[in-house]
Amino acid sequence: MRCGAVAMTAQRLRNAAAADRPGALPGVLDEAGDLVDGLFAVCEQVVFALPGVSLSSVTLVEGDVAATVASTDRRADEIGTEQYRTGEGPCIEATRTGRIVLVDMAGATERWPGFAAIAGALGVHSFLTMPFRVDAGLTGSLNLFGVGGQHFAGTGQARPESYATTVETMTRAHRRYLRCRDEVAELRAVVRSRAVIEQAKGILVSERKISAEDAFRILVRWSQRENRKLRDVAVGYVATAAGESGTAGAGTARADGRAVARVGPPARLQW
Repeated sequence: MRCGAVAMTAQRLRNAAAADRPGALPGVLDEAGDLVDGLFAVCEQVVFALPGVSLSSVTLVEGDVAATVASTDRRADEIGTEQYRTGEGPCIEATRTGRIVLVDMAGATERWPGFAAIAGALGVHSFLTMPFRVDAGLTGSLNLFGVGGQHFAGTGQARPESYATTVETMTRAHRRYLRCRDEVAELRAVVRSRAVIEQAKGILVSERKISAEDAFRILVRWSQRENRKLRDVAVGYVATAAGESGTAGAGTARADGRAVARVGPPARLQW
C-alpha cells in the first residue's frame, strides 16, 4: 500500500477506529481528513527511511479510548487492536509511562505473552514505540515494527524521535484548529444572540416608552416565565413585532404618514 492510496486508506482507518469503539476520539477525528493523510505520509516515510522498519502506525489515546488513526499495513492495525483490547503491549506501556519502548520478540514474550503470540503469528518480531503528549487530554505514540528476522539497526542520519515529534506537532496543530473553530462559532452565536436581544429591547423602548434596562427586565421575565432561552424569546418577539407592523390599519401614524403598529408581548408572554 503506497502513497497513491492515501485518501482511501485514511477513510478506511477512520471507519476502523469508529468500529473499534463508537465515538472514539471525537475531539481529534472530527473532520480529520487532512490530519490522517498527513500522519499516514509520516508512517510511509518512516518505513522508507529507517533501516529495519517494515511497518508503522500512529496511535492516539483520549481518556480510556485508544485507536490506530494511521498505518502502513493491515498487520499494524491488528497488532494495535489486540493491544487496545487486552490493555498490554509496547504501545500501551509507552503511552502510559511516557517512555520509549524498544523490545524484541523474546522480551515481548516475557512481558506480554498474549500480545507476543498475536504479533509473532503476523510475522512481526521487533517493536519500537515512541510516545508523545499533545495536551492534558490526548496522548499517543508512533509505533515501528520489524518483520521476520529484521531488527532496528543504526539509523544513520534519520532519528526515529524526529518522526514522533512531527506526529505530535501535526496532531497538536489540528487539535488547536478544532478548538479555535469551535470558539469562533460560539462567538458568532453570541453576537447573533446579542443582536436580536438588542433589537427586541429597542422595540420595547420605542413602543412602551421605557428605559433599555426596563426593556431587558421584561425580556428576562418572559424568558423565565416561558422557561425558554432569552434569545429565543427575543427572536419570537421581534418576529411578532415585524408581523404586526405590517398589518394594515394597525397602530398609529408616523410623521411620514405610514402606519406603525402598537406591538405588545406575544399572547402567552403576559406581564
